[in-house]
Amino acid sequence: MPRFVSITLKILLGLLLLLGLVVGGALIALRIPSVQTNLAHRAATILTKKLGQRVIVGRVDVRPFTRVVLEGVRVLDRQGGELFNIGKADADIELFSLFDPTHLHVGKLTLEEPRFAQITYANQPDSTNLSQFLAAVKRLIGPTDTTKVASKPFDFKIKAIALRNGRFVLDRRNVARAESYGRTIDYAHMYIDSIYGDVSQLWLRGDTIHAQIDGLRAVDTPSKTRLKELTANMTYGDKFWEFDGLDLRVGNSRLRPYIKFNYQHFLNFVDFNDSVKVTARLDSSRVYSDDIALFAPQPFIRDLKETVLISGEAKGYVTNFTTKNLDVVYGKNTRVRGNINVQGLPNLKESFVEMRLKPSVIDGRDIRRYIPASGWPYVARLGTVRLNGQFLGFYNDFVANGAFRTALGEVVSDVNIKFKTDPAYSTYEGQVKTTAFQLGKLLGDETMVRDITMNGRVEGVGFTPERARLKANASVQSIWLNGYRFRNITTNGQFSRQSFDGQLAVNDPNLQIDANGTIDLNKARQAFDVQARIRRADLQALGLTKQSVVVATTADVQFEGLKLDNLIGRAILRNSRLSFAGRTVPIDTFDVVSQRTGAQRRVTVRSEVLNLTAAGNFNFSTVARDVQTLLTEYQLNFESNDAAIANYYRRKQQRPIQDYQIALDLYLKQANPVLQLFVPSLTVSDFSRIDGSFRNGPTSIFSLAGHFNGIQYDSVRAVNTDFEFNTSKLPYQPEVLAQANITSERQVLPGLGNTEKFYVEGVWDQERINFSTSLAQTNTTNKAAINGSLVFLPQAVQIIFRQSGVNLLGKDWNIAADNSVIISGGGKEFNIQNFTLSNGPQSISAQGFLSTDPSKQLQLAVKDFDLTTLNSLTTQNLAGRVNAAGTISGVYGP
Repeated sequence: MPRFVSITLKILLGLLLLLGLVVGGALIALRIPSVQTNLAHRAATILTKKLGQRVIVGRVDVRPFTRVVLEGVRVLDRQGGELFNIGKADADIELFSLFDPTHLHVGKLTLEEPRFAQITYANQPDSTNLSQFLAAVKRLIGPTDTTKVASKPFDFKIKAIALRNGRFVLDRRNVARAESYGRTIDYAHMYIDSIYGDVSQLWLRGDTIHAQIDGLRAVDTPSKTRLKELTANMTYGDKFWEFDGLDLRVGNSRLRPYIKFNYQHFLNFVDFNDSVKVTARLDSSRVYSDDIALFAPQPFIRDLKETVLISGEAKGYVTNFTTKNLDVVYGKNTRVRGNINVQGLPNLKESFVEMRLKPSVIDGRDIRRYIPASGWPYVARLGTVRLNGQFLGFYNDFVANGAFRTALGEVVSDVNIKFKTDPAYSTYEGQVKTTAFQLGKLLGDETMVRDITMNGRVEGVGFTPERARLKANASVQSIWLNGYRFRNITTNGQFSRQSFDGQLAVNDPNLQIDANGTIDLNKARQAFDVQARIRRADLQALGLTKQSVVVATTADVQFEGLKLDNLIGRAILRNSRLSFAGRTVPIDTFDVVSQRTGAQRRVTVRSEVLNLTAAGNFNFSTVARDVQTLLTEYQLNFESNDAAIANYYRRKQQRPIQDYQIALDLYLKQANPVLQLFVPSLTVSDFSRIDGSFRNGPTSIFSLAGHFNGIQYDSVRAVNTDFEFNTSKLPYQPEVLAQANITSERQVLPGLGNTEKFYVEGVWDQERINFSTSLAQTNTTNKAAINGSLVFLPQAVQIIFRQSGVNLLGKDWNIAADNSVIISGGGKEFNIQNFTLSNGPQSISAQGFLSTDPSKQLQLAVKDFDLTTLNSLTTQNLAGRVNAAGTISGVYGP
């Protein structure tokens, strides 16, 4: 028995030793890489047969419980294409036990040159090579045995993954390449190469993957889209992709710190703008339009070439998103801050925008590409605009409720503006307040209007001065208009460049007026129908006259025509006051009527001051031009510069001569109050009449004649005075022919007392006026007859007296024949030569100068003058004879 026991124990110990040797040898063999590789090859062969897809393992190095190294691991799809390829996988094992194999914790997995290609073949559009592989694996494992008690779940964890030179291919061969392939990312044909990065904090829960990504970089080879860096706490799910703690650099763009994408499936990125919802919190981020165009391949974005610096929160789709606390820096000077909601991007022209802006800046040059060409000149003139407020609408149809500081002034508005392709049809409506806004510069025309300060409601159409129409109920504190700054204007009416219809009140220091009516400057009508009460109009201050003229009146004006030649209608003025140089006269009635029948025109003025009628086949503009021409040519004759005269007529343009005539009839009813405003010393008799005519043709002829029962200038008076003036001239010859005569029955002259039978006549022939005049002293034999000529010299006039003299107390006093008086220097230089008045031995003579030059003297001489000669001219009784000589100089002062 002991022997049996001994033998039995030896046999058992031998078997145990043999088993230990066999097991130990097997374990040692399994630690040899070549054995491990051989076993892996056999396993790969088995898997190839079972899966129906080739599985290749290059080399295996397993160090139990510490490290696993795989090299050359490849899985081919059923078409022979590559599904997986790992150049080298090196895994550090942190936790694994044969006694509890449900736990496997990997510290770090390094993948060198990993390759993954997900391909949808054209003949199998409903599945990918990956889905086919997973289905084969599922078949190999078999169905789940639901009768078994659920086993403890497998605990598999990887702390970190290092990717080195990886590649990812997504190729849907059943889908044609996008037209932009090679320029933008084609989400159906992606080839992501040179993938480097570190991934940690990995976990997988259902279909959700989480990872901390650090320094990931890659490049999409076809589009050359380069991911320079992706660092983020990433969570990827079936319908979302979230990046927290984000630092993303693609091309020239950089986004941080948070972005989340929500979608129905990953291929929604192909239609990114309206299929992928974005939630973003951005801080100091930069977006370059070329980089956006790589992911959203709209031509509009590719053409932008713009960079935007952006901070704030955004949520929504590209086609419909909202922002909060947005801060956008764009272009050279533009910065927009506030909350903005946009629907319709990336097509900005069809996008609806709602903006609630904090103080912001917009430079028109930065947004020029988005502004219609017709509107750009107006935006350019506004310059850099500082603004805040609310803005709602499209780029060409929006409501602006905000404050604007522009290069042209300040504007506060609540206005709906609609831009059209043709600015003439653009519209605006709302409340506007301006401060020194340079409206003329905005419209491109400062000749009529410049700056305006106003507050009121406006409604208008058109931005071009020629076609703009505006309805305004406004108060204008200040406006520069036609050379004058008007103040305190209120208006309620419709305006355009060619019309006004409504009410206007002005309470300016120099213009106080209340008016209503219609002004239509349209070429088809050109009509005025205005009723106005003008309380005060200072024409000099308004720039309408050079001298002080102030008018007040009540007016009713109705006429047609804008040009003077086309004026037809009436102007009725009542209760008027006319002031000149501080003197004022009332005029109760003043009516002007312009009529035309065929070629005949008639202009009539009626008032208690005068009646005037001008009738004939004339046009005002033609008359004004021809009269101005005649005055210029008369002046040339006065100046008597032969060279200037010859040059003028040589250069004068010859044109067809218009034949017309005007008949003039002036009836001075009670004109003195008005005349004395301008010439206080002048008085004419009431009901005086003047008539005349002007005929133009081969010869221009002007005639004027009149009669005054009485006329007085200062202390000079004349009774029953008649005058007549006639002149004629050829249009292309310098010669002038003119004749004038004045007769007066009785006169009162200072120093001479009562005189009578005054007569003067002058004949202008070429460069000389021959004149004759006579005058007699009442109730005496004293009389005078003066004859002579006035010659026009260059810059001077020469007077020569011929056969002239006076009769005093029956004695004739004659002027020497060889006399001469030359007047020059603007009427301040008199050169008197041999001017002698003599009677027998008596004589009075003058020789020399009256001049502003004190060195020039006038020599006076009196010889044997009988003082009794003066008794008839004075109230004194004089006697004796005088002989004297003397000089005069400095008569114009020092």
